[in-house]
Amino acid sequence: LAGYDQRWIVKRSGVHLRVILYWQAGSITEGSYVVSLRPTGALGEALSGAENGGFLLGSYPVSRLGQGEALRDLYELRLNELPLAFEPAELEVSLVALDQEAGSTTAVRIPMVPFPEELLP
Repeated sequence: LAGYDQRWIVKRSGVHLRVILYWQAGSITEGSYVVSLRPTGALGEALSGAENGGFLLGSYPVSRLGQGEALRDLYELRLNELPLAFEPAELEVSLVALDQEAGSTTAVRIPMVPFPEELLP
């Protein structure tokens, strides 16, 4: 993971946290992986997570990312309900190997952008 951007957006379907992950391959990655975003904390429990069999909502396998290649990967996590508390939260971003030979889980935690007061009822 080379970087990320995130912001809260309002759509007809509700409030979402838009997360853009910027990936850059440091070496050739072999095997099958799942990209996982898991919110943590009180706000994290109110958000949907995401789990895909690759980048770009699962349409681009992790193994296709060649050495030095960069990729922009967009996610929108839906806020299912307003949490009771707006404590600081994090997103756990993971690459999970589906077979033991390919490796293990690589995870980083990034701070979640605070929920904007103007979106409160």
